[in-house]
Parts: sequence; structure tokens; C-alpha cells
Amino acid sequence: MKSALFLWLSIFSLSAFAQKKDTVFLKPKNIKGHSIYIDPSPDSEYYNRIADLSYSIKDKDYNQSIQRLSIYKTKAFNDVNLTGIPRNWCPLEIYKGEYYVYSPSESSETRVSINDSTMVQQNMERGIYLLDAVSRTTKNSYKIFTIQDYTGRRNSFTIHIIDLERGIAVFENLFYRSQEELFRYILMVDVSKVKKFPIVVNYSPTHKELEFVFDRPNFKELLKNIN
Repeated sequence: MKSALFLWLSIFSLSAFAQKKDTVFLKPKNIKGHSIYIDPSPDSEYYNRIADLSYSIKDKDYNQSIQRLSIYKTKAFNDVNLTGIPRNWCPLEIYKGEYYVYSPSESSETRVSINDSTMVQQNMERGIYLLDAVSRTTKNSYKIFTIQDYTGRRNSFTIHIIDLERGIAVFENLFYRSQEELFRYILMVDVSKVKKFPIVVNYSPTHKELEFVFDRPNFKELLKNIN
């Protein structure tokens, strides 16, 4: 009886130990409660925050933008082929060679939602664009042509999908055609796959704090095998 009880307790302890993951603090909690840490829970509430798509809702402002943009549209709506392109994206980060998604102190990171006829881009403010055309330039790269609200400015950027299974892509020239590499590329991930990566949380209970500085991705290396 004692042996059976000891065995049960041992199995229970090992199981509990295996399931428990310690929180890793990248910046320890200060007197104001602010900290930056890697949330070990696959059910963390912060995944829902970074995957939130409320910015893409077709509300009054969205409909007004579409009305303004309609004069620039040269084709009928819904004739753009988006096959193979995930629709919703948020930033992906690299730190010490590992991928992370990030819940910032202030929700101002770039997010992109591509619909049948429009693209919604969220930064500090929301921008609405018409999809003018989509061209598949290589097996894993897609060039997206857009028309911007208010100005009617035409632009294009490229989505290079570098890991289809994990939903990782490099966006090129999302912020127009910048000559600075710092702004030319941005690492993104399919929102539906954010839980494939650990999440770094910038916990700021009282006021906005400085954002965590991740490593700069080696985009040349990441894009080397695109074909």
C-alpha cells in the first residue's frame, strides 16, 4: 500500500513538474509593478490581445473610406486572387536566436488585415487601402498593389512567406519604398499561428513604458532561400 502511494505521489510530482514552466523575466518587476517577461502559458490572455482584429471592422469610418476610394478603382471589387496568402498579420520578433510574439506597453505595433477588396493597416492610426492587384512573383512571394485613402496614392509591397507551416513572412516595402533597410523589411506572422511562439509581455500597470528592444533580424539570410 505504501509502495503504491509512493509511486502515485512520484508520478504526480513529476507530472506537475513537467507542466510547470517558470516565468523568465527580461526586466524584473520594479516598485511601480512594471516588468517584461516571457509568459509561459499557452492560454495567456495576451495572445488574444495581439491577435485582436477589431481594428479591421467594417464600421462607419471604414465605409466612408471605401466611398472615397471607389473613384480610384479601375476594376470591379472582389476580383483579386488571394489564394495562398494568410489574411491577418502581426509582428514577429527575434531575441537571442528565438522567435517571439510581443505584447507591447502601448498597442501601436503594425498589424495588417487583407480582405477580398481592401487592406487595413493599423499603426498609431488605422489606414484603409483598396487592393488594386496581386501578383505572385515567385513560389512563395506575392506583390500586393494598393491605393491609399484620401490621397489616391498607388503603392506596392511584397509578402515573402519564409515558413508556411509556422506562418512566418517578411514584408518588403510596406512603408513605401524606403532606402533605409531599417524600414524596408518587417518580420510578420499569421495571426492564426501566434500560439506557435512564446510571448513576451511588457506589463505596464500604471503608465506607458519603454518598449523592449529585440534583436535586428538578418533579413538577407531569411530571404536567401525564397524561390
